[in-house]
Amino acid sequence: MRDRARAEKTRADYRLGLGAIEQAGVEPLDPDRVLLGRERLAQLAAGLRELPERTRVMFVLYRLENMSRVEIAQAHGVSVSAVEKHLARAMAHLMRKLEGEP
Repeated sequence: MRDRARAEKTRADYRLGLGAIEQAGVEPLDPDRVLLGRERLAQLAAGLRELPERTRVMFVLYRLENMSRVEIAQAHGVSVSAVEKHLARAMAHLMRKLEGEP
């Protein structure tokens, strides 16, 4: 009886927690959603590996390290326009990868 009561309390607490999460606007973790996220992350990582090194480095500095285009241009000794072209190429390639194009 105690085990059953404890299990029921755990389930009730879990349901209350889900309700609070949904009210906060956060979607609960769903195995399908987690799998889809992992697959998309793997596609993105593969796409990054396919980029030329200089383009990949500039993309990572801009998107992940939050460096400005001007800072990246100065660090690589190129114009801001060249950095923008590298970033555009990287974004186009990664979008194609995520859409499933070769």
